Amino acid sequence: MFAYGIVVGTSVGFWARKRKRLVASKEEHIMGTNVISALGDYGCDTQSALERFLGKEELYLKFIRKFLDDKSFEDLKGFIGEEDYENALKSVHTLKGVSGNLGFTALYDVASDMVNKFRAQLPGDAVAEFGMLENIYTEIYSIIRENVS
Repeated sequence: MFAYGIVVGTSVGFWARKRKRLVASKEEHIMGTNVISALGDYGCDTQSALERFLGKEELYLKFIRKFLDDKSFEDLKGFIGEEDYENALKSVHTLKGVSGNLGFTALYDVASDMVNKFRAQLPGDAVAEFGMLENIYTEIYSIIRENVS
């Protein structure tokens, strides 16, 4: 009897945990759908990005979440303030790659222009575009932050 009670109790516990994971997974899916939709509404090319991730929405969402921890933008801001244009180029180039892979088209376009201007030894022209880059970055960051747990 006692062993049977343990098995049943374990079984009930197993199903309760499984249900909890399923509910959490469903909530994550809804939040993921929300962030992808919100980014698409902003003008990001989420469909092409999702194709780059082989249609694996969870993988795409994982990298969208990682965008919140990426330090390229903050590094870029610091390097521009220090007039360290060599490292600013490296940071904006990284930001360009990340934004391109995630389908953040507007951010990619401005970062790409900045990379080209830094490479052409026109740091003043590149820095002049930082304000636009900052506005787009801030908007994308906010969209992700508001829609991801």
